Amino acid sequence: MRITEIRVAGLRQQAESGVTAPEPDGMTPAETLAAIDRVVREQMHDMYACWNDALRPALEKEGIVFPHPEHLPPEVAEAAAPLPVRAPVAPRRPPAVADRAEPEAGDEADALRRVLETHRWQRGEAAAALGISRTTLWRRMRELGLLERDRPT
Repeated sequence: MRITEIRVAGLRQQAESGVTAPEPDGMTPAETLAAIDRVVREQMHDMYACWNDALRPALEKEGIVFPHPEHLPPEVAEAAAPLPVRAPVAPRRPPAVADRAEPEAGDEADALRRVLETHRWQRGEAAAALGISRTTLWRRMRELGLLERDRPT
């Protein structure tokens, strides 16, 4: 038995878009897809035959049984039933930039001032509380006019 990994997405796309030029093997994308289909069907037939004619009987001889779902008690059959196929979930997109409004400079300055006051204007403590570096804190303080000369005395 030979199992082969075959990637057919590109071939399907070519066949669906009407490409009829033969590939180097002399077959068109549609002919290649048909040939792949034949090989895969043969392989599936061989695998089912191996399962039904060799593996399953050998396992049953050893006391390992795989009952058909219709022979299971209703509560077990219900639990073993395949789940319904769901439509694929569209990937989540981040909100539009307009939805991510930047805080007003005054709001940010007030919030930063409150953090600094809570930590007695100790930049290291305030930066750690905010999860940023002291340098980043100093830059924001400079941009918002909150450097030492601007702090209340």
